[in-house]
Amino acid sequence: MTTQTKPPFGHEPRHKVLRYLDRRDIRLSRNQSVGSAIVIDVGTTGLSHQFDYVTELGWVEIAYDSRHQICGFYGPYVHRGMFPGTLNLVSDCGQSVGSTHPEVQTFLERVDQCGLIISHNNGFDRAMLEKAIPALGSTSAQWACTLRDLDWRSVGSLDNRLCDLLDHYGACHNRHDTEDDVIALAWLLGRCWPEAQSNPFPYPKLSIAGSDGPTHQQQVTNLSMLIRKAEEQAQALMNNGNTPSQFHRQTPSFGEIDF
Repeated sequence: MTTQTKPPFGHEPRHKVLRYLDRRDIRLSRNQSVGSAIVIDVGTTGLSHQFDYVTELGWVEIAYDSRHQICGFYGPYVHRGMFPGTLNLVSDCGQSVGSTHPEVQTFLERVDQCGLIISHNNGFDRAMLEKAIPALGSTSAQWACTLRDLDWRSVGSLDNRLCDLLDHYGACHNRHDTEDDVIALAWLLGRCWPEAQSNPFPYPKLSIAGSDGPTHQQQVTNLSMLIRKAEEQAQALMNNGNTPSQFHRQTPSFGEIDF
């Protein structure tokens, strides 16, 4: 008589195993870099642009090749205590950080060099960060938002929160930690649109195209889709409200890919 053994956790159809991410999970291609971007996340005292302030800044720099695959990863860098609001929340709230601060200066130099800033919620992060670092508002870098600039519903995700998007791709992270957030967002940018994977959880929320989907779609990264959106927005800004001489400027390009 044979005894039935219980399958290990993760092999049960009702279970789904998620992988905790760290920087070692960022897969790097060996191709030559054609551009770079800054991925940011901010920690704040609350959700009000008027009354709350930045307490920490987390960012990584990613380099990408001609197919917008990540080929370089630098960081994460987390700056705490350089914002006056973290020193004395009673008397010093509302003070901004001077651009001469060494950590701020390094961040601004890399932003100007890369020309592209990516966050998961520009509507919040950009306003809070430009309030803390006024010099950031005068940079010519283009902003990109993974929350609104990508149509996550088209690949089956019914929610565009970072934790749910990671779950969609079989991963998880420590929420609301700036270091883990920027690593997770960079990892998400390197995933394909859509990525071929099995679906062990029978819910529409987790359903994306499988291995039988179009090959060319599986080769396009989330970063590539985001860059294309950023280029379209930059072109629209260039064509609206500018002098005639500016109409003939070259469209900002963050690399080329054959869609």
